[in-house]
Amino acid sequence: FKHVNEGINPHPKERKIALHAYDVVSVKSLKLYPDAKAILDLKIPKVLVTRGEKQLQIRKIKHLGIAKYFEKIYFIPTFKQKRDAFKLILKRHKLKPSEVLVIGDRMEEEIKDANSLRIPSVLVRRPDWPIHKDMAKPDFTVKDLRVLARKLHRSI
Repeated sequence: FKHVNEGINPHPKERKIALHAYDVVSVKSLKLYPDAKAILDLKIPKVLVTRGEKQLQIRKIKHLGIAKYFEKIYFIPTFKQKRDAFKLILKRHKLKPSEVLVIGDRMEEEIKDANSLRIPSVLVRRPDWPIHKDMAKPDFTVKDLRVLARKLHRSI
């Protein structure tokens, strides 16, 4: 949707209609990946940085029932980068990049923005997201979050 939207630059009313159509279909069909619970259940501080229209993101989070797992949720406008939120998190929590781990499934978003701030990153390889050679490289890659959860649990 992002790439199509950028390519045609719709009128704000058309964008709102398209987002609503996406909302109606998308939220009801969302399911938490089975391996995500392993990370969510870890007894470590977690922050969610989600990008998209705020009310849509709130509905997704509510539908998935995941808000309770996060100390804080940051909502990033649809066509903005997550980098500024990552910087804000570091500053607010007085953290060094080496004390944080960004986990994401999009190399062009979370991984690129984490790398730009020297925050270690983990790419979750999902079958429905393409990987391109010219994209940012993660520090680690996993296909199943349960593997990462076990490693993190050992280091707690």
